[in-house]
Amino acid sequence: KEEQASRELRSANEAKGLRAQWHASSGALAQQVSELRAEMEQTQVALRALRQEQRGDLELTEQAIGTTRQQQASLRSTLEESLGAIAADVGSLRSRVSGLETSTGGARAELNELQMLVQRHTRTLENRLRVLSRYGEDARSGYAASDMGELAHTSWLGESRVSAASGYGATLEAGGDKANDAS
Repeated sequence: KEEQASRELRSANEAKGLRAQWHASSGALAQQVSELRAEMEQTQVALRALRQEQRGDLELTEQAIGTTRQQQASLRSTLEESLGAIAADVGSLRSRVSGLETSTGGARAELNELQMLVQRHTRTLENRLRVLSRYGEDARSGYAASDMGELAHTSWLGESRVSAASGYGATLEAGGDKANDAS
């Protein structure tokens, strides 16, 4: 009987020890589970914030692309209108110069000089159109900034040539009027 009682006591002590160990393990496990849940919730909050930020960035990028396309279309139409006006001016200048050639021999040299100026200006406008085309293609790949610098440079050169051509034409017209008055 003592042996059995001693066995039961050992079994009871062993069971008590196992129960205590199980309670400690399950408590630690429950704490780890709650920590993992908290960490998972923080990760989900961070992911939501990141998605929202990415949506905002995407919207801003789409707006920037839309604005760039509008500006490009506006610049292109302005340049095309300018090119049409210049072509009309060139036609007008050619007819004036042709009339002056018959009245004076010196007008021929002025005509050649004016034609060179118009050709330079036409090339400048063609360069602008090429830069604008490249700008539209390169905007997606990130090279647009250097091309816009080239456009600004060509724009400045083109305006000075236009004003030079306008001044030259005015001189030519005044000379033409004097030549007509003299004859």
